[in-house]
Amino acid sequence: MNFFMEYVKNVVMFMLCLTMILNLYPKSVFEKYIRMFAGLLLLLLIIRPWMKLEEKNFIVTDSLGDLPVEVEEELQEEREQLENKIIERMEGNDEDF
Repeated sequence: MNFFMEYVKNVVMFMLCLTMILNLYPKSVFEKYIRMFAGLLLLLLIIRPWMKLEEKNFIVTDSLGDLPVEVEEELQEEREQLENKIIERMEGNDEDF
């Protein structure tokens, strides 16, 4: 929820600043350029959070790519330890008989 509130706050602050700038130059020759530049900035402001999410998603995906190999190695080690314990117990039981 905090992420969404920060996102809305940034867009609202940008729009307020844009309105102030446009009111400072009411009938300026540069008004269409200011609006075009502001529109591009607004698009970047709107797209930026999704780009951050995609970047985080790539980082998570990349780090999870190596996970199965590591997990498989750990499982193999645990399997070998368990087999060794079973063999030791079975050998210990043979001596009792």
